[in-house]
Amino acid sequence: MPTGGKRKGAGRKVGSTTKRTREIAELCAASKDLTPLEVMLLAMKNHAEAKQWDDAAKIAEKAAPYMHPRLSAITHNGTMKFDFSRMSDEELDQYIATARVLHGRKSEDT
Repeated sequence: MPTGGKRKGAGRKVGSTTKRTREIAELCAASKDLTPLEVMLLAMKNHAEAKQWDDAAKIAEKAAPYMHPRLSAITHNGTMKFDFSRMSDEELDQYIATARVLHGRKSEDT
């Protein structure tokens, strides 16, 4: 008897969890009431205008996820694959000078 795998009719129905959320959002948009995010933004603005930066920053931190998407984390394995053969001599010189500055070397000595 086979078990597991995809079964017809199994799982969450399309749009089932978002239907209620969508209804609530549409009701809020249609009404003249403020949304929770609008309240947060107004409070943040009022604190900022009063130069109460700590309070404004606390509110901004809570509101930010609703305004700005999070950047996804990347993993760096330590290797850099870059084709230096496509760079001109001037570009290579600039790259080397920049690398020396970043690594604390001011002259051409190693």
